[in-house]
Formats: sequence, C-alpha cells, structure tokens
Amino acid sequence: MIKYIATSRSGEGLITHEDQEVRGLSFEVLAYVDGVHYVKVSGEEAAITQWAARVAGIDVDQSDVEQLLVSLSRIDRDVEQRLADLEIAIASLLGM
Repeated sequence: MIKYIATSRSGEGLITHEDQEVRGLSFEVLAYVDGVHYVKVSGEEAAITQWAARVAGIDVDQSDVEQLLVSLSRIDRDVEQRLADLEIAIASLLGM
C-alpha cells in the first residue's frame, strides 16, 4: 500500500531504522513546505498507520501532493528566470 502523509515532525525520530528494517516501510520525502514534510510511504497499511500516528501525520490526497509539487516546480522555474534576468542586467550595467 502507498499513502501520502503530511507531518510537521522533523529531525531525529521522523524515520527510524525500526520503521524501515523492522516494519518494512519505505519512504520518499517529496517536499518540505512551510514547516510540513510531505512523505510518500509504502508498506503494510497497519505499519503506515502506526508510523503516521507516531509522527502526528495526516493522510493527504495524492493529487494534492502532485499539485503542490507542480507549483513548487513552477516557482523554481520563475526564480531561475529572474536570476538569469538579473545576471543579464548586471552584465549590461558593468558593460560586459
């Protein structure tokens, strides 16, 4: 089973050796936005539920997470474009 979990828990104890090796869960941290980790968790449903409860996580729709990732990607492209524009402006000011 795969679930998407949002949790504000971070640091030591978020994902432990026991979670991975004993309970057989696998994790993919997809994003960290405004103090919240968005995590894709694979494994048995009971183990995922137990992990989510331990980290005070809530279930999130896959489509909501995908939408978040698309918006973050768009922001990254906008920042890259602004940086390129600034580099061109600086170069023209310096007569390069």
